[in-house]
Amino acid sequence: MCRYSRFFECYVARFDHDCPWISNVVGASNIGHFVLFCYTVTCCLSAWCYVCFGMIFADASQAVSARCATSNLLDCDSMPNVIMWGVQHRPLAWLLLIIYFIFAIFTCIMSIVQTRQVMGNVTTNEMINWHRYPGWEGQNGAFKNPYDRGMVHNIKQFFNGYPSCPRGAALNRAEIPLLVRQAHEDLNDGHGHGH
Repeated sequence: MCRYSRFFECYVARFDHDCPWISNVVGASNIGHFVLFCYTVTCCLSAWCYVCFGMIFADASQAVSARCATSNLLDCDSMPNVIMWGVQHRPLAWLLLIIYFIFAIFTCIMSIVQTRQVMGNVTTNEMINWHRYPGWEGQNGAFKNPYDRGMVHNIKQFFNGYPSCPRGAALNRAEIPLLVRQAHEDLNDGHGHGH
C-alpha cells in the first residue's frame, strides 16, 4: 500500500510509519534496516545494562566486604547493603542503568512487534488503520489481513525485498490510483507480492 507521508512530504511504498526516532519514514525500501536497527539497539542497551550493573556490583561488593572485615555484624555483606552502597556512591551509574533498562525494554518490545508484523505481512499503519481499508474486515468484524500468504512466504518476501519505488523517484497524487489499480490486478492474477 502506497501512502503519503505528511511529515516527510512524499509517497512511500508499503508505508509502515513516520518514525521520529530515526527521523525518517519507514517503508518498503528501509523496513529491513529498521528491524535490524531495533534488534541492534536492543542488544547494545542490554550490554550497557550488564556493564553498568557489573561496575556497580563489583565496586560495591569490594567496598562492603572491606567494611565488613572490620565489623562483627551479621549479614553485613548482604545484597541490600551492597545495593545501598552502590546507590550512595555510584548514583550516575544507577541512573544510567535505569535509563538503559527502560529503553532496552521499549526497543525489545518494538523488535518483537516488528518481527510479528513481518511474519504476518502487515505494516504498523495497516494494524492501526485496518478498519478504514476495504477487505481488511473479517466476517465477524475482526481484523483480517488479505495479504497474508503464510509465515514462511511472508518471511521470504521480507528478505527478498518488497516492491518499491526507485530511490529518488517522486510520485504525484494522480499516479496513485494507477498504482493501486495495478496492485489489485496483480493480486487478482496471482502475481501479487504483498502490498
